[in-house]
Amino acid sequence: MEKLQARKKVYLWLLILLSLCALIPLAVLSKYNHQSGDDYGYAYRTFQIWRETHSFWNVIKEAFATSAEFYQKWQGLYASAVLLALEPGIFGDKYYALTGILLLAIIVGANCAGTVYIFHRKCGCPRLEGFAAGCVMSFLMIEWMPSALQGLYWYNGAMNYVFFHAVLLLLLCVLLSLAGEHPRRKAGRTVLAVLLAVLLAGGNHVTAFMGILLIVGFGIFAAVKKRRQNLICCVITLAAMVAGFLFNVTSPGTRIRQSYFSDRPGVAGTIVTAVKTGIACINSWMGLAVIVTAVLLLPVLLPLVKKIRGQYGFSFRYPLLVFVLSVAWLCAMFYPPIYAMGTPG
Repeated sequence: MEKLQARKKVYLWLLILLSLCALIPLAVLSKYNHQSGDDYGYAYRTFQIWRETHSFWNVIKEAFATSAEFYQKWQGLYASAVLLALEPGIFGDKYYALTGILLLAIIVGANCAGTVYIFHRKCGCPRLEGFAAGCVMSFLMIEWMPSALQGLYWYNGAMNYVFFHAVLLLLLCVLLSLAGEHPRRKAGRTVLAVLLAVLLAGGNHVTAFMGILLIVGFGIFAAVKKRRQNLICCVITLAAMVAGFLFNVTSPGTRIRQSYFSDRPGVAGTIVTAVKTGIACINSWMGLAVIVTAVLLLPVLLPLVKKIRGQYGFSFRYPLLVFVLSVAWLCAMFYPPIYAMGTPG
């Protein structure tokens, strides 16, 4: 048994090292990176302030002023605009090379933090197993990214989605942590969940919309299981999330930007198009890389399933429902851009 565990550790470390080493060439390529497009539009004011004052505090204040300006003139992403105004290139062109490294770190860090929390804190497995699963998942997400240009090297586009992906994962972990906690701790976790919800609501519409669905799902589960305190936490968090999202999408700037997209489907047409687009993407993305990754993780996932079933008595009673909801979850990601622009984006 000890030899088997030792071999498993070696196998897990091998997965981790291979996954991380594959990212080195992508990080090296960052040195050829340069600002483009909206990088200039969002950061020209913070760039000027830095040149004039060399004060980080003044730059941060100007970033919030930029967010307020874009809220009135272009779009309501009140949290995202602050981040976009702080792109590394404002401190010097050479620092824009940090963009790729920063985005890689966010993807790997967020995924590994999420898997370690779920594997170790919620399921009682060693941290190493969660870390290995997070690294392999990150490898799959990064190496088969539809556009590395927009997902890693363009600060304005990548940070607008990758950072809020990390916030969504953190919110997921906080909601999971509500189960079994002392009422005082639940109050603290609720405050943290509300803060994350407000931050998430001020980012891109896709991830914000998924955050709303995530909280609703946890709320329904708490209601079915008659966990009153958890339900109250979800209701409070959902109220903050919806309020922030409405503040985002109803901004004067959003209405201005919306006027450029006249050919848009209604609610029913958006749902149909989103489902078709999601299923088409599943068909195109479910390739050999995903299958190989799943096989590589079997030594980690199978013992996890046995542990959950044996220790917690978990029974997978509704596999068809889980499958349908999993497909619906991905399709729902396409709803905001199709409804707003008429295209998946």
